[in-house]
Amino acid sequence: MTATEFNKIDNTYFLIEEKTKKVCQENNIDFYDYLGVFKTLLINYIKNKNHIEVVKNCDFNDKISTRAILNKANFLSKEYEISLAIEIFEISKQKMFSWLDKTKNPYFFILNPIFKYGARIDYNSYFSKRYDYKKEKLTGIQNLDIACDYAIYTLSNSRKIRT
Repeated sequence: MTATEFNKIDNTYFLIEEKTKKVCQENNIDFYDYLGVFKTLLINYIKNKNHIEVVKNCDFNDKISTRAILNKANFLSKEYEISLAIEIFEISKQKMFSWLDKTKNPYFFILNPIFKYGARIDYNSYFSKRYDYKKEKLTGIQNLDIACDYAIYTLSNSRKIRT
């Protein structure tokens, strides 16, 4: 199935993509820069924010499972790992919010869903292969949390400017 055939079945992504291209043009942002750079910043933001909770809920008495969960050969105390996770999150937060500060309508980019799409091979049987077009949503409800975080960030920055 090609993208055109898929759009005849479900054109939701196509409509979102056309609207996004229009808003990117209004904000002087290259659409593919948005897809590459902002998508990476957004996914890193979500991943790093979730990692803080993972570290907080980790049982540091069980060294083997902690190594597996943290994906580290060596780790220090729980407090140190939490502070490290927060530090990494703050860096990704700063990168994403500075990208959003350059736009005219940052909440559009925050709330706009991001999809992973492309061709995939589905092996139905030993002899036949079927090529499908797959569109999978990468972001969702987390976007509302990010919008709240960005609102707090802009309010705190506006207070710093006034004083």
